[in-house]
Amino acid sequence: MKDIIIDLLRSDGSIVVNKRLAKAIGLMEAVVYSELVSMYKYWASREKLIDGEWFFCTDDNLSENTTIPKNTVRRKVTELVKLGLIEKELKGLPAKIHYRITDKIFEVLGLWSTW
Repeated sequence: MKDIIIDLLRSDGSIVVNKRLAKAIGLMEAVVYSELVSMYKYWASREKLIDGEWFFCTDDNLSENTTIPKNTVRRKVTELVKLGLIEKELKGLPAKIHYRITDKIFEVLGLWSTW
């Protein structure tokens, strides 16, 4: 029984959010940002990043993976763009939304001085 519960709760079935990040930008923004970082890692591990940094992700995918309604995901993505944590651009044919994770996270978390 314990193994079943552990399988249900393991990290690949969980939403992991850094507390410091959530305090700095808000919980839902941190959840969406963390999912975008996960998507970046996913595409990078498959060597499928465009121009070395850009990756594809739909609003539906973000909503499904975060359990946040799609309209709210869109608002949170807009906030992340305003904060400079991500860039969003239409790329390809047919054009699809692609994202890029910026280095602004170091500034937001106050980590520039430690790097």
